[in-house]
Amino acid sequence: MEWRGAIVNDRPEVLLSSFPGLKYVGMKKHTCAFCTSPSGLPYIDRVSPTVTVAVAGNGKGAKFSDEVGRIAAHLCLTGRWDSELSQGLFEAAFQ
Repeated sequence: MEWRGAIVNDRPEVLLSSFPGLKYVGMKKHTCAFCTSPSGLPYIDRVSPTVTVAVAGNGKGAKFSDEVGRIAAHLCLTGRWDSELSQGLFEAAFQ
């Protein structure tokens, strides 16, 4: 993502042309921190009858959040897995 910030910082007119009337005073950029699981997949698991875990992460949380949420909600409410993908792929791992 470094290149993207450099383009805007080097050419603020790109930003200003998209938002007329915007007063440009500079820009700061920060990297996004994210966690990773050993498998690179989200955790979607019912770890007890009253606790369901849904952790997307792995740099793909926003991309997959709708489906992770849907599967987790169904698992939480019914106790049943609702996906064509194997439930075992998404079991939570605790250390």
